[in-house]
Amino acid sequence: MARRSESDTEHVSHTFREFMEMFTLLLDEANRSYAHVTLLNDQFARRAFVRATFAYIEGVTYGLKQVALLASEGTFKPGELALLKEESYEISEAGKLKIRAARLSTLANIRLAFSALSRSQGTDYRLPVHDQPWSTLKEALQVRHRITHPKSTVSLLVSDAEVQSVYSAGEWFMDCVKSAFAAAVTKDAPEPTV
Repeated sequence: MARRSESDTEHVSHTFREFMEMFTLLLDEANRSYAHVTLLNDQFARRAFVRATFAYIEGVTYGLKQVALLASEGTFKPGELALLKEESYEISEAGKLKIRAARLSTLANIRLAFSALSRSQGTDYRLPVHDQPWSTLKEALQVRHRITHPKSTVSLLVSDAEVQSVYSAGEWFMDCVKSAFAAAVTKDAPEPTV
């Protein structure tokens, strides 16, 4: 295994530090928003909670992909690398390559992030997308889409059940992140001796 240069080590350290800072900040905002829901129980607080929870989910999803990219040498195909970097490409009329931001669906992006992290770490962790919590995440995402792109004042209302759905989705997502990293740590742990 080749040794990392000092600048490579710095880059890895910076990426992990940035990931943890973003994870902590966004999780704190989601938790504080939920506290406002329980205290104020008004529609403004409910919408803020939904937005904060999905900012957390989407921000951490991006961070997972950045962590996966750290071990990308030979792990990912060029198209996968582009999606992990959230890039897409097109050719201008002048025949020049243009890089632009990729448009990724939230659910597919989450699946990509966990799959890439697992591959980059050499673990067998799989995001449990066939369980009920994945369906809850899908329902919660519909609430987020509805309040982010409202078509009427009624579409801005967030019910008690929807608050609970968003809360459950956020908790499940956090558990998945912890499990994915635990799989990497466990894989590298030495075997106990008897």
